[in-house]
Amino acid sequence: MKILIVEDDDYKLERIKAFAKGEFDSVVMTTSDNLKVALEAIAEDSYDLIFVDMAIPSHPTMAGQGTPVPFNTGGLSVLMELAALNRKDPCIIITQYPDIEISGEYIPLSQVKEKLPLLLECEVMACIFYDEDNDVWQNELTAVFKDVKL
Repeated sequence: MKILIVEDDDYKLERIKAFAKGEFDSVVMTTSDNLKVALEAIAEDSYDLIFVDMAIPSHPTMAGQGTPVPFNTGGLSVLMELAALNRKDPCIIITQYPDIEISGEYIPLSQVKEKLPLLLECEVMACIFYDEDNDVWQNELTAVFKDVKL
């Protein structure tokens, strides 16, 4: 199974990777900690599953390249790129924010899955609230995987 994880928080990334390795056999993971690298990964390959954080920097930190711009909706750019390419790679939003700004409107995480196709013509399997202090997010992901064949 090929998985892309778009996440800039190292601790959260490691927890998602560990979870995925425990859920799936023979996992090949690609990671991106910024929008530029995520879009390059999408252009180069398709994935069986993509975990998308919403708040990611615009580009990698590199000497002489300027400070990356933080995008609170950078993950939406990843989803919109997939839609523009007519790609159906299954995506799961996993974020530490209780709501997501879409077209200037803050949508509660519980409503994003239903509203995203209407507002941006993008689809996701689930929107998961990540809290490093508990494992509720893991239980929610397990439930998603039981309902959907990947």
